[in-house]
Amino acid sequence: MAFGKSKIDKICLEAVAQLKETDYTKADPQIGQMYQRLVGGRSQLETVMERDLSAVTQISSLEKTLTYYTDRLGGISNDLADSTDTILQASTETSRVAGEVSNQHEDLTKTILSASEECATIYKNIEDGQQQLTEIKDLSQTTITESGEMKDNMENLFDVINHMNEVIDGINSISGQTNLLALNASIEAARAGEAGKGFAVVAEEIRKLAEETQKMTANMGEFVERIKEASGKSADSANAAVTAMNNMNEKINSVWKINDENQKSVGRITDSVSSLAAVSQEISSSMDEMATQASNIQKQCEEQQNETQKLLTIGINLKDAAAPVRQVEKDINAAITTIGEMGKDPFYVMDNSFFLKNMEKAETTYNEWVASIKDAVDSKTVTHIQTSERKSAFSYLINAMQPQNEQVRAIWNKIVEDYKKVHETGNNVVKAVDNQEFDKAQQLLQQVENASKTIIAEIKQMESTVQQLSGQGLHF
Repeated sequence: MAFGKSKIDKICLEAVAQLKETDYTKADPQIGQMYQRLVGGRSQLETVMERDLSAVTQISSLEKTLTYYTDRLGGISNDLADSTDTILQASTETSRVAGEVSNQHEDLTKTILSASEECATIYKNIEDGQQQLTEIKDLSQTTITESGEMKDNMENLFDVINHMNEVIDGINSISGQTNLLALNASIEAARAGEAGKGFAVVAEEIRKLAEETQKMTANMGEFVERIKEASGKSADSANAAVTAMNNMNEKINSVWKINDENQKSVGRITDSVSSLAAVSQEISSSMDEMATQASNIQKQCEEQQNETQKLLTIGINLKDAAAPVRQVEKDINAAITTIGEMGKDPFYVMDNSFFLKNMEKAETTYNEWVASIKDAVDSKTVTHIQTSERKSAFSYLINAMQPQNEQVRAIWNKIVEDYKKVHETGNNVVKAVDNQEFDKAQQLLQQVENASKTIIAEIKQMESTVQQLSGQGLHF
């Protein structure tokens, strides 16, 4: 390609070499076409750069998210495996203990049922004894009643005997008087002589009869006295018998009451033992059911262990699957770095507007990162926050953009230095939250927010400087 040697062509060629705008209409048309092609190529390069920046940022976020949730999945799988193993051991032990307890409880139930039967037998024996005691009590009461009647009869007998003594005394008195009258009659008959002989015989017979009567009444008196003496002893015996029977009756009543209380107590014990036997049987059934459920849990835990192992395998596979994503991120980042190096050449230097637009995006992404740090402190929970300074959107922009203007580069270097420091502090915030050092995390967050204000101010200063350069027709 040959260009004219005119001064205009030379000026235009120099402008093309710097990729500056000028009036290419007066120069050779091919020079203008070359300029347009180079400008179009630079625009396309900016598009590639912008898309690469967007892609690498999204891939970095995706890789961080994948790593976070893969680690979470691994942690959950490990926790689940530990919990399942613990539950499995507990269910196995529970099943074993439940079996032993069930066997022991079955023996206890048998013992309780046996005791219940024994209590029922004891209750029956006490009931029979109580019935016999009642009969004895009734018989004793009848005996006491009859003894009392006998005592009353003996007292009546004493009255009769005393009355008989009175009658015997009266007969003795009459016999004595009769004997005296017979004696007087004999005397009077003797006085009468022959005429009184018959009367004397009668008087003698009457006297003899009176004497016999006196002898008989004397014998009867002795007999009555012996009867009275025997009756007295019988009365004493009857009194002693009544007293003894009363004492015996009191003791029988006491025994009867005690036996009645025993019967009631044994009845309550029997009821309680029966209830206990029923409850024991229910418990035994529950223990059998618990053993069955423990066995089912054991089986489910074994199945859960298999599923947990699958989750662990999936987590490992996910980590392996994320490896290509990390490689893609490295490749795109390398391409961005290469394009950034190309930007040092005037032919490929990025336009100021492209730089400012991407700085605005980086500023927005940076503010979102600071907000995520604050959310972690407020919620006391760390999610998938980008903690790698090298993989942040701002870091990618640092690799892509290399300011050539000294004034811009000075501000740029200060921003890069401050950004690395604040990113390190942000990582310390995340670590403090992870370690549950929330007061420390709050203090570090304050440092991040203060440093961020400085960085944003520096970005605004740099953007203002680039805009001024644009007004002067100079690149950043």
